Amino acid sequence: GKSPGGEGAAPQPGTLCQIVFIRFLMIKNSFFCLLIFLASGCATIQSLDIPSKKVSFRELPFEFSKHDYAGVFHVHSRFSHDSKGRFDEIAAAAQKAGADFVVVTDHNTLRGLREKMDGFYGPTLVLIGSELSTRAGHLSVLGVDKEVDASRELTEITREVKDSGGLSFVSHGESRHKPWSDWTVQPLTGMEIYNLASDVYQDGKFWVALKAMSLPPKMFSGLSKF
Repeated sequence: GKSPGGEGAAPQPGTLCQIVFIRFLMIKNSFFCLLIFLASGCATIQSLDIPSKKVSFRELPFEFSKHDYAGVFHVHSRFSHDSKGRFDEIAAAAQKAGADFVVVTDHNTLRGLREKMDGFYGPTLVLIGSELSTRAGHLSVLGVDKEVDASRELTEITREVKDSGGLSFVSHGESRHKPWSDWTVQPLTGMEIYNLASDVYQDGKFWVALKAMSLPPKMFSGLSKF
């Protein structure tokens, strides 16, 4: 397993539930969101060159995997203002929740990528992208290896991401705080169709704290049950 320098030792078991709970509720990241997101088909990571005519599966030039990989998209680390999580903690929490991979998208930075925090932490794969604060709202990008200037025109950003082989997703587009405002922009890879944190945050800090104290952590640590 991977244990990057500066990230500290793996957290104790008692800490993992807290990490899962806090990460999924407090930093705009939800396994509910991810499951719906991936199941919708709008976030396909790799396009398959399937013939347009109707053919038998036996005629296709590839084999379908017999394993579904469950993961968490849109997580923040200590490199964002709204998280204190280290990468080893995030990976350990993802593993405890039953996730095969986790995508960290810190706000307007690829610092985690520059510091080589991506890769396998034990059996859990950590990928690193960035959540850009654009004029139209928040856009999560993955598969880019250099910083993206979020102040540019949105079409320039999405075109640059696509041309570099990256993916771009609208983040919490339904958020009342700052909803996505430009649904005509192209090209886009996909979008989050539901973000649990947006529902939580709209109630204000008092109710967020009340929910955090009243909801059992096990509700947010059983990804494999859904």
